[in-house]
Amino acid sequence: MKISLSWLKEYVDIGDMSVEDLVNNLTMSGLEVEDYVDQRDIYKDFVVGYVKEKIKQSAKKYRLKKKQKKPVG
Repeated sequence: MKISLSWLKEYVDIGDMSVEDLVNNLTMSGLEVEDYVDQRDIYKDFVVGYVKEKIKQSAKKYRLKKKQKKPVG
């Protein structure tokens, strides 16, 4: 069964315990921890941003023009 750390924190006071210490404590209390994934390692280079304002296009818009095809031959 997979559970998240935030879900576990709703029921158990973990404090500032590291994930490795938590896994060790759960194992020592008789619960089997098969594997764990620290999401902070996966998303450590992930950046969240937002757009503050929209930049208006200049009066001179660059448009693509469709070229007429010339018959070959």
